[in-house]
Amino acid sequence: MIKWNKQFTYPESIRSLINNKRHYDVGTEKLPSVTTILQATQTDEKRASLERWKQRVGSDAAEQIKNTAANRGSIMHHILESYLLEQRHADLSDLGQQAGVMAQTIYEFKQSNTRKKKEWITDYFLQLAAYATAHNQVYGTSINSGVVLMCTKDNVFQKFDVSGTEFQKYMWDWLRRVDQYYNELGKNEAK
Repeated sequence: MIKWNKQFTYPESIRSLINNKRHYDVGTEKLPSVTTILQATQTDEKRASLERWKQRVGSDAAEQIKNTAANRGSIMHHILESYLLEQRHADLSDLGQQAGVMAQTIYEFKQSNTRKKKEWITDYFLQLAAYATAHNQVYGTSINSGVVLMCTKDNVFQKFDVSGTEFQKYMWDWLRRVDQYYNELGKNEAK
């Protein structure tokens, strides 16, 4: 049984879109989401890899796959959040039922269409590093490890651990990506 740790009080936030990119209104600030920063600062290699995949499966199919995975992930997040808040939530759509089974298989927030190799999920480790860095800064904690638990749509479970110097590297890489994001944003606004 997982219990919500209520040791910290987190600020309320409202999700919004700015230039079709996800941001969160926290107090008077509009902060870009971790995903927004990661997408904006992707390497050319990753962009090319995604483009090759789109060409291989076709643009329409790629959009469908991306949207289905995003919707399933959002439903799974909601089911898991409801579980942690000791509320009940059921989504009876086909996608909702699939996400519900996946949510019962693991206690984390990642889902996938297929199994992954550790080297393919760098962005997930950067997300962990982003959250840990922010939490350490705001709450004076010293989070220095993270775990990605993943379930495929076929209910195959995977666990990826990162800690120590490897996790520290991801924290520094995250800070570099934030700098890159704001530098590029500043250049675009100056145009």
